[in-house]
Amino acid sequence: MFNLRVSIAVTSLTAAGCASLDARRDLARSAAAIEQATGAPGESLMLGAAAAGARVAELIAGGLTADEAVQVCLLNNPRLHAEFLRIGMGRADLVQSGLLSNPSLSFAPRWPDGGGLSNLQLGIAQNIAELWQIPYRRQAAARDLDRVILDVAREATLLALRARLAYYRVVQVERERDIARENLELTQRLVHLTISRRDAGAGSDLDVAIAEAQHADARVRSQNVTLSVVQARADLVKLLGLDSPPDAISLVDTFPAPSPVEITAASLIVTARRMRLDWQSAKMAVQTAAARVEYEKSRVVNVLEVGVTAERNAQWDKSRGGGVSRNRSLDLNSDGSISRTTSYSRESPEPVRSEWVVGPTLGIDVPVFDQNQAQIAKAEYMLRQSQHLEDAIERDVTQGAYASAAQLAAAVENARLYRDEIVPLRERVLTLSQHAYRSGRTTFLAVLEAQRALLEARAGHADALKNYVSAIVEIEGVAGQPFDRLFETSAPTVTRPSSSSEANPQREDEAREIVP
Repeated sequence: MFNLRVSIAVTSLTAAGCASLDARRDLARSAAAIEQATGAPGESLMLGAAAAGARVAELIAGGLTADEAVQVCLLNNPRLHAEFLRIGMGRADLVQSGLLSNPSLSFAPRWPDGGGLSNLQLGIAQNIAELWQIPYRRQAAARDLDRVILDVAREATLLALRARLAYYRVVQVERERDIARENLELTQRLVHLTISRRDAGAGSDLDVAIAEAQHADARVRSQNVTLSVVQARADLVKLLGLDSPPDAISLVDTFPAPSPVEITAASLIVTARRMRLDWQSAKMAVQTAAARVEYEKSRVVNVLEVGVTAERNAQWDKSRGGGVSRNRSLDLNSDGSISRTTSYSRESPEPVRSEWVVGPTLGIDVPVFDQNQAQIAKAEYMLRQSQHLEDAIERDVTQGAYASAAQLAAAVENARLYRDEIVPLRERVLTLSQHAYRSGRTTFLAVLEAQRALLEARAGHADALKNYVSAIVEIEGVAGQPFDRLFETSAPTVTRPSSSSEANPQREDEAREIVP
């Protein structure tokens, strides 16, 4: 069940024998950001496989609350673990950015045609252009790692919000299932009521047929809602990273009771500017792109190699060789006669010693055709792109703040209306219509209409509660902070509608608005 753990990512990101490649501190930074954004304990993300499995089993055993479902999701979702590995890749890129390239070693033997010692050439060179490129390159990699840490934390936050919504989606469809079952019992009672009235001579077969048709429709709705429960539970279990049957998980929480809260769009924007991870990541991306521009500018001269070469030259002693030698031989001809042949050859000199010639080398990449203009321009385009993306996030947050604040206020009011007015009125109407039908003071169609209206009211109440939870989750996504913490970290903002408020302390106090 618990085959994938965050500890897998931790183990994979820890390189044996190289402390600089150990990404555990980077993971801890990401876990702290996740805790700040979701409220889930960040230290649990650093647990080993056995401890993480035991923790998940412990959370599931007693029944899951919505907060515990978020913890299980963060501990056990395999897609999130895949995201965590990006932090290790960023750490590896940072380490690589601070390393010099390996020196080049050359070896060139040359063999003389006349034999003897070979002529050897040895060389070693190092590109020192990286000495001024590495600071820019390392700065860009460091900012990129910071951005990845924030991106991974943001992905985990969004996954946690999805898990919370999936949890309450199950609560909603289970409530709809209960309503469908109540409606099924209600239609069954109506069938018995119409049969009784028909047998007593006060009703008709048409009433019975209509009631039975309504009961059949209620059975179909009950079956469909039951299927929706299985699907919603399967979606939740998948987000939790479990392989157990959907009905094996027990949910403890119900919908929270809506209560009026004072949350303004301005307060959400202020909080999002400080806390929202993707906004911070976008700002970090701008810094990364700016560092990339400086790095590409430093690469106009990309190669400047300094090194040492050594050459071995063989020395020859002409006095011990190099003369002409005479060779005589006797040859037997085909006619049986003997002829004498004399040949001459020059003797090769003999090597007596060799010497090494050592000297420095210098090689430079001459920027005649390629002055890195294309890469500099590309980096500048990426900088402008990241700036536009940051502006887009700011606008998204602004409009999302207005929309989510209005959504929360409407959801609270709708839930209150359904709970305090609509559902009680529909229940009263159905009760009165049933009594009136028994006494023959109304038609059966009035009872059916009252029943339908009550069913819609109960479903509407469940939907209003779901909208309330969705509004809370939406606000958490906009602000980048748990809903409860929005009221813990309030900050004052001063609204100055006119200059007269500055001269009047009392008016100034009235203009001050406390926002989270």
